[in-house]
Amino acid sequence: NFIFNPNNNNYYKHNNELLLIRCKKPINISLINPKYQEFFKYENKSEFKEYSLDKKNYDKVTSIDIVSREYNIVYIPRHWLFKIENDNSQLEIYLSNNLFTYLFRLLN
Repeated sequence: NFIFNPNNNNYYKHNNELLLIRCKKPINISLINPKYQEFFKYENKSEFKEYSLDKKNYDKVTSIDIVSREYNIVYIPRHWLFKIENDNSQLEIYLSNNLFTYLFRLLN
């Protein structure tokens, strides 16, 4: 089980084939294109790689904001940075890999 902390300013990235998020109450998700990754600082690696964004780089990065309502399913593209901004106690995350993505994740 992985818990996203909505109180910090961290963004996450995944290398899985699929990442689907289903919520049981409304949540806000910010998606950031991988081309902006140079402005982020790498924090740590777990199931998801964690990054932080310094305040001086806020104006250099644009994001796509998604509001997901009850029982909607959101697909997070591979290598995109994302942040979940609401309490995630009612959040379900589904990960899927094929043989190649599984091996690739072992190498990284």
